[in-house]
Amino acid sequence: MKKLKHIVAAILRGTLILAPGAACLWWLWGKVAAMVAILAAVGLETLCAAAISFFALALQVWRERKKEPSATAE
Repeated sequence: MKKLKHIVAAILRGTLILAPGAACLWWLWGKVAAMVAILAAVGLETLCAAAISFFALALQVWRERKKEPSATAE
């Protein structure tokens, strides 16, 4: 069950990262040259991956600090 949970989570994260780029590619395909549409989609996916990584790291640090007893209590 734990492996299935990890597989589903990986698929959802991949979809979350690739969806904005795919939508951008689909929207731009008929409007601009193919190379521009592809580069814009890849750039948008990179920005989404960076933002998701930042928020995940910030959430992890917040959870770790919440678990630790405060140093001022001593």
